[in-house]
Amino acid sequence: ILAARLKVFRERDERFGIAEQLQAIAALRASEERDELAAELAGAAQAVWASMSAQALAPDRPIANRYLDLARRRLGSAAWRAAWRRGNTMDVDVAVGLALRKERMVPPRMSKRLTRQPP
Repeated sequence: ILAARLKVFRERDERFGIAEQLQAIAALRASEERDELAAELAGAAQAVWASMSAQALAPDRPIANRYLDLARRRLGSAAWRAAWRRGNTMDVDVAVGLALRKERMVPPRMSKRLTRQPP
């Protein structure tokens, strides 16, 4: 549903909606431990909000920040900042494309189980 909403907001050039969806997808990617992508999308969302002199809605911030803070700790400060800056300087269409990119990925916890060899 996030992807569908992002597409609609992009078609309508509704920047606040674009920023909200980019932030939501960033938090989702962080929950999947796709930390670099989460940082890029968070940076892109911030750039869209800054272009309107706006920010995320107050009720949404703690939820997204909980996942993004975990991703930041896993990735490390320097790598997080570099990825966030890439997203923050990204063209909005590039950021939307990145958020919508379909990638099949086995969740980290499952991939460990699948690669474990029997004794």
